[in-house]
Amino acid sequence: MKRFYIILVILFTVSAGLFSQVLPSLNRSLADKHPNAFNQGLYFKMDSVKNGLVYKDYYSNKKPYSEVEYLISKNKETGKPDTIANGKTRVWYKKGGLKFDLNYENRMFTGIIKSYWENGNLKRKDVFLRDSLISGACFDSTSVEIKHFPFSVMPEFNGGEKALMRFLSSRLMYPFNAQRLGIQGRVILQFVVAVDGEISDIKIVRKVNDELDQEAIRVVKSMPRWKPGLIENEPVRVYFTLPIYFKLA
Repeated sequence: MKRFYIILVILFTVSAGLFSQVLPSLNRSLADKHPNAFNQGLYFKMDSVKNGLVYKDYYSNKKPYSEVEYLISKNKETGKPDTIANGKTRVWYKKGGLKFDLNYENRMFTGIIKSYWENGNLKRKDVFLRDSLISGACFDSTSVEIKHFPFSVMPEFNGGEKALMRFLSSRLMYPFNAQRLGIQGRVILQFVVAVDGEISDIKIVRKVNDELDQEAIRVVKSMPRWKPGLIENEPVRVYFTLPIYFKLA
């Protein structure tokens, strides 16, 4: 019997999921307004712009919830159109006050991030350069400076990346027929880590073979809850991309 290796490479991706939602499929009309399946009581609208789109969410009271600018480009891994956060992103409280304001450059924080308390006082002012924090300050609701804490924290498998790799490696089994026929390759999965750490919305974004694809899905479905992603210490839904290499030796 051939030996095999299962190689795991962890990739993190953040889309609109960073703001408690997941960007809908782009096969919907960019001019239509639809109920948002991920936020009860919210509605979204996508406006096409040059080389991209602007994704807008609304509360049930018709006030804006969020506005995110994206570029649309071809994904090198999947060959399909991909949305890349690029430009201004803003989120508002339900009563209308600005919650935070930031800028992306090719999915990376760049420039100034400002967030606000519901009373309008400044909560944070961070300066980023291509995802690296240059300087930052946080304040309580009365404008007194407090210990700085991260604006965003990615979801994490309990025990970290090494624990995730051990978990997947111990449970993945190379399907017999795929092994017999010498089929190998990289399956890329994408899923959502919910606010309670539950894994949902698992899908294959790059297929190799039905047996390998289904084995990857089976094991990801068996994962325990993760530590959820955070924005301003509040749990949020976040997209997570996980490539799994099946390799025979």
